[in-house]
Amino acid sequence: MCLLLIFTSVVSCKKYPEGPAISISSKSSRLSNVWKVEKVIKNESDISSLFTSTNYTETYEKNGYFSFSSSLFIGSGSWNFANNNTMIKRGGVNGQISSDITILRLKNNSLWYKSTFNGDSYEFHLIPN
Repeated sequence: MCLLLIFTSVVSCKKYPEGPAISISSKSSRLSNVWKVEKVIKNESDISSLFTSTNYTETYEKNGYFSFSSSLFIGSGSWNFANNNTMIKRGGVNGQISSDITILRLKNNSLWYKSTFNGDSYEFHLIPN
């Protein structure tokens, strides 16, 4: 009975809608990676091929450095957790766009987030490169 209560409490308190419920790795450790696109949804339409065809990647480092690149463009800046670690604030440098993203899933093998840009809703599903 006691174990059931503890398990239920842990599962109901998970940080991100898509998981994980619990992790022994820190959020920064799970985020720090080079990520490639598995899926991108724009306003409920799958536009993944626009990103996979250009080899789009995002890199997050523990020191707060962020970069993205593809065969068409590159950019860099800084990142930090915000809003009780449910969001990532990305600040651009050298004229790059700053953005806030909402984390949906943050695991060692997957990063899902949503964001809004120019009135459009995007959901990114990334996997390690």
